[in-house]
Amino acid sequence: MKTRPKIVVLTGGIGSGKTTVSAIFKEFNVDVIDTDLISSKLTGKNGQALKKLQENFEPKFFNVDGSLNKELIRYEIFSNDKAKLKIEKILHPMIAKKVEMETLNAKSPYVVQVIPLWVEKNKNLRSKIWKLVVVDCYENIQKQRATNRSKIDASTFNKIKLNQASRLSRIELADYVIDNNGTIDTLEPQVSKIHNLLLNNV
Repeated sequence: MKTRPKIVVLTGGIGSGKTTVSAIFKEFNVDVIDTDLISSKLTGKNGQALKKLQENFEPKFFNVDGSLNKELIRYEIFSNDKAKLKIEKILHPMIAKKVEMETLNAKSPYVVQVIPLWVEKNKNLRSKIWKLVVVDCYENIQKQRATNRSKIDASTFNKIKLNQASRLSRIELADYVIDNNGTIDTLEPQVSKIHNLLLNNV
């Protein structure tokens, strides 16, 4: 019987650099499961979640090809608690199922699950994971990166931040903290060190 890999959760606030860090873990041949990527596939063209979403949300929230309009729905769910709960009820179980499947199929000694809202939603499940890695940076840097990357304005960024845990609350729970206030050159040595510690079961 295949041994279940050890689960390392990678989390951090919006614009903290989770995608960049997870890409470095991949360079070390670590299996990475990104919940944002899974969500994008479920809600993209021909995605498995679209039928259910279309039954629950107005046509204006969908693109011509039927995929979910990320910009419109993002604004809606961070302005409307009912819409946020509705979309979470549809997507979260589907994402969890995919994460579990990919975890069981992982080949590396440990698997990295990238879960942006892990502290907000799952901190009571701490015993279910092995290690928690937090990517951290100053809020002004988060804002700059997020608005440059995701086509969101300052107002939407602030609403998203209000729905996320504070930097301190994440750091307090972390086994390892990655400082991403600098460039990618400062990230690689930190990830390499953590990877070696994890391989040695530290």
